[in-house]
Amino acid sequence: TTASMIADAATQAPTFFVLWIGNNDILSFATDGGATGVDQTGTFSGGAGTLPSAYSSTDITDPEAFAAIYAAPGTGLVPILTTNPNTKGILINIPDVNSIPHFTTVPFNAAELDATQTGQLVSGYAAYNGGLDAALNAGCPGLTQAEVDIRKIVFTEGAGNALVLLDETLTDLTTCNPAFAALVNMRQATANDLILITALSDIRNPAILAGTQTPLSDAQVLISSEITAIRNATMAYNTTIKAVADANPTQLALYDANAQLSELSTGGINYGTGVITDAFATGGGFSLDGVHPTARGYAVVANGIIDTINSSFNASIPKTDPGTQTTIFLK
Repeated sequence: TTASMIADAATQAPTFFVLWIGNNDILSFATDGGATGVDQTGTFSGGAGTLPSAYSSTDITDPEAFAAIYAAPGTGLVPILTTNPNTKGILINIPDVNSIPHFTTVPFNAAELDATQTGQLVSGYAAYNGGLDAALNAGCPGLTQAEVDIRKIVFTEGAGNALVLLDETLTDLTTCNPAFAALVNMRQATANDLILITALSDIRNPAILAGTQTPLSDAQVLISSEITAIRNATMAYNTTIKAVADANPTQLALYDANAQLSELSTGGINYGTGVITDAFATGGGFSLDGVHPTARGYAVVANGIIDTINSSFNASIPKTDPGTQTTIFLK
């Protein structure tokens, strides 16, 4: 009951290790749409503030806490593992979770409407749009004309209509006046928002029609402020990981998973006998949860790690052919 993962790793007294941690310190917040998690950045306060043991499973780990666990002299995981000067290791950084299919498959403007649907929606949101003007005229605290313009719901016949979503950062108008109780924090998505792939079932469900007749929930969307929090934490973790590797080049080398996996969305990765991309279900790189690589995708990652080992430590580990590994096929 008093064991820790760091102590268990250290007792192995490894001659070589591969360390890839930190993904889930961000990913759980992202896949929850930031609905229940808290960005804990700035709360660690040198260990005198909030400790990771007090986090919920969907919180973003404070980068200072991550750095302490990863690299603090004498107590951090990497310093403990490299106590023996003959031990070597590969450190792997954190990919940008916002660039994986779980968050990029559903366009923000995915609604395609016929004339009847458009008429129904325009009529249905007329009271909401009019209520925003009334709330502005009534002087509801914090509400501006610019926010009213952002919040108004507009649909037109055809493709390219932005989905409707809840945004907790908008001014709460429901308590301003009993007449405005129905003016929930609602707006249409922009290119700065990411719609989670898990929202598709509600978007396509005729009884719900999320994104058109009803707004997407907080858990189904990452808004720009949440995306910024995720990216800031990712960059901070990666800065720590790189600094640790750079400080001890004789024992440590860095595999830049962030850079390699970003290639999946910019033409794909050619592994010699084929190509994988980030396209959901058809790209071959990601499994059907849109988060974890397929066996083929992991083989590409493994080869990247092997390349780093071979070049950094004068090794000659043979690589695998990702084309022999399983992936997803559509019939």
